[in-house]
Amino acid sequence: MGAFLKNYAQFLRFCVAGALNTAINYGVFYTFLVLLDVNYLISGALGFGFAVAPAFILNRTWTFGSSVSIWRGFPVYLTICIFTLGIHLSIQ
Repeated sequence: MGAFLKNYAQFLRFCVAGALNTAINYGVFYTFLVLLDVNYLISGALGFGFAVAPAFILNRTWTFGSSVSIWRGFPVYLTICIFTLGIHLSIQ
């Protein structure tokens, strides 16, 4: 039962981190799109970009407690994020 509770707690932290990341992403997107009248693709990329670092740090430290060096982990994370942003923007 201990492993289940540990995994459940980690899942909840992951959900909270994801919700915060989504709030940052959408807040920046909305600000640029609606308040500053910037193109929706640029606004989407900016929202995504502003949320990348906080999401990485929060998930690395709070959700998963990773011991991988930031200098090694962040470039991999950023590469994956840029790839998925490209897919997202091409579909949009």
